[in-house]
Amino acid sequence: MSARDILIQEIKYQPESVVQELLLHLKFITQKREMKITMDDLVRDTWESIGPAPEINYDKLQPETSA
Repeated sequence: MSARDILIQEIKYQPESVVQELLLHLKFITQKREMKITMDDLVRDTWESIGPAPEINYDKLQPETSA
């Protein structure tokens, strides 16, 4: 028996208030997953438009010390 079948069987025996709360949690999880996919696409698109990171010579960024 699959997890889906087990879940459906378990839901059948729950009171309506529990089923309603479960539905709210399921919608929240689905929304969160869709948001993450959207954010991943946004980050990917942003990095593609920016291009590769420039080469930086970090030695030149250090202030010179006088001895």
